[in-house]
Amino acid sequence: MTTTKWVIVDKKWCEYIQQEASIMEQRIYPSDILPDTQSYQVIARKCSANVACNLANVPCDWAFTNPKVDRFELG
Repeated sequence: MTTTKWVIVDKKWCEYIQQEASIMEQRIYPSDILPDTQSYQVIARKCSANVACNLANVPCDWAFTNPKVDRFELG
């Protein structure tokens, strides 16, 4: 059976909300890890402040309001 959980991978200062925000990945961990395979797969990325920015209509890279941004690129 696989396990899914959100993991914090980075923290950034957000100018929009004037506080630190966490960048998170939703990861799937397999029940059995096979040799020469990845230990997890990333299926989604988001920011801890995405709801506040989305409600304020902020064009944030992580708030799902900017269609030109690829949230799978960590840059």
